[in-house]
Amino acid sequence: MSESSSEYQTLALKHGASEVLGPLHTDFGVTGTIYKATAGFGVHVVFDTVGTQRTVDSALLCLRTGGTLVNMVAWKTNVMMNMNFLFKEITITGMFSSFLNRIEFTTDE
Repeated sequence: MSESSSEYQTLALKHGASEVLGPLHTDFGVTGTIYKATAGFGVHVVFDTVGTQRTVDSALLCLRTGGTLVNMVAWKTNVMMNMNFLFKEITITGMFSSFLNRIEFTTDE
């Protein structure tokens, strides 16, 4: 997971994230770390909560074959996408991010 908020980083680890990266890593650093952690396969799902060209580019690089990119933001501008990523048989879908405010996390505490 790539997240800037220390609160969300802690929450992600508590709920099963195996690794949390800050988004200030270079694209190669995040992608390289993800490929190392997944034995070169990439991740199953990327949730883009930022909505910039850079985050879409990074997300597409990090996805494994058959992975899913979930867009969670409204865009002010169009984004460019290398259509060759579709050969990875990925799914691109969307979810409005205010939905996260309605999710209740359960804990064993």
